[in-house]
Amino acid sequence: KIGGWQSVMISGVSKNPEREKFEGKQFQELTADGGDPFELLVNLVVQEDGGGSMVGFAMSEENTAKVLAYPHCMTASDGSALAESGVLSSGSPHPRAFGTFPRLLGKYVREEQRMPLEDAIRKITSLPAEMLRLTDRGLLKENYHADITIFDPATVTDNATFQHSQQYPSGIPFVLVNGVPVIDGDKFSGALPGKVVRS
Repeated sequence: KIGGWQSVMISGVSKNPEREKFEGKQFQELTADGGDPFELLVNLVVQEDGGGSMVGFAMSEENTAKVLAYPHCMTASDGSALAESGVLSSGSPHPRAFGTFPRLLGKYVREEQRMPLEDAIRKITSLPAEMLRLTDRGLLKENYHADITIFDPATVTDNATFQHSQQYPSGIPFVLVNGVPVIDGDKFSGALPGKVVRS
């Protein structure tokens, strides 16, 4: 069922130990003892000085799969820049920040066979580059920036969940940004070759 308090999950609150226990839980679950979900929401907003974040579950899985299979649909994420540890690791954000592209390749291509692998790759590389008018990205081509993700189609997997969202995918042993390895044999190389991209 879409809608209602069972469709709203608290994804981030301050690091106050009193409220950390709410992260990754839905309002309906937190008020199962008879509490009022709206009252809980108002109290959290007041205690967080208007901050905090939530995830709303309002999309049908079947509709998502249909839209993804449309030839002109690009796959993207509006997820934040996050990490498993350190300053960018707080809260329980939407798992898309860690798993958008592996989910497309693992779930929708390999497992459900909603589209051929080459179509999925186009949706995350050349099609977005073309639409954003990035004339030297999105293809493996001479004189183009070498932004390359090397993955195993048989094992690429989105490991992020709503309860444990900050988990890196598996099956992606190498990533190059501007031709420089940033993931080398599943390990971060320490290199930071990324730059702001302008069309």
